[in-house]
Amino acid sequence: MGDDSDNTDSRYNADINLEDERDVEEWCRTFACTPAQLSAAVKMMGHSAKRVRVYLRDKQQSVS
Repeated sequence: MGDDSDNTDSRYNADINLEDERDVEEWCRTFACTPAQLSAAVKMMGHSAKRVRVYLRDKQQSVS
């Protein structure tokens, strides 16, 4: 039985589709953000989940 880290890592190599409501909901859960925050991050960083994750993480750390 494999562990979930492989699935998570491959998911972060995916693109975020803001036009797909289900995709937005899943990424918002994954990144613990709102749809507006996700949309802003995609506009800044492009559709790469990996780059959006880093952007949101860095943004959250700068607020703390």
